[in-house]
Amino acid sequence: MVAIIHRKFSSIQTQLKQSTCEAVMILRSRFLDARRKRRNFSKQATEVLNEYFYSHLSNPYPSEEAKEELAKQCSITVSQVCNWFGNKRIRYKKNIGKFQEEANIYAMKTAIVATQNEDSPHTPNSTGSGGFSLTGPDLFLGVPPMNGEQPVYMGAQTNGNWQGQNTPPSATSPGNDHSGDSD
Repeated sequence: MVAIIHRKFSSIQTQLKQSTCEAVMILRSRFLDARRKRRNFSKQATEVLNEYFYSHLSNPYPSEEAKEELAKQCSITVSQVCNWFGNKRIRYKKNIGKFQEEANIYAMKTAIVATQNEDSPHTPNSTGSGGFSLTGPDLFLGVPPMNGEQPVYMGAQTNGNWQGQNTPPSATSPGNDHSGDSD
């Protein structure tokens, strides 16, 4: 009689362990799925980051100060800014032709804003959503040539490297490996 009760108790104990284990595994997977859910940045944040990227296309490695400023403007972390720029550089190198169109849009937008600012009194941060303006060779980077000339793309080489460009001291300091595609 005691043996029968003991077997029944063991059977119930095993079933309880199994159901508890299953419940824990289900809760664990739900928790991990919720944590891993991919979220996109806001449209405004993406515009600010793209504007900075294309206005610094000849050297798309923001300084630590610029990363902090971008993080504040976009309401994201500095780590997210670093990851975004690393991914953007990789994607840009892979699809240089496709992104040339996007670069032209930002170049034209900035040029229009710059000409509007020449006609009106200067106000800080009046160059679009992020306040970054194209200067020097970056201003006409990727703008289609006139009179049938060949396009000149400065800074971003067709082999996918930013060669001959000086990287800022923050990009070469210890702990920041910005060489190649390691970002």
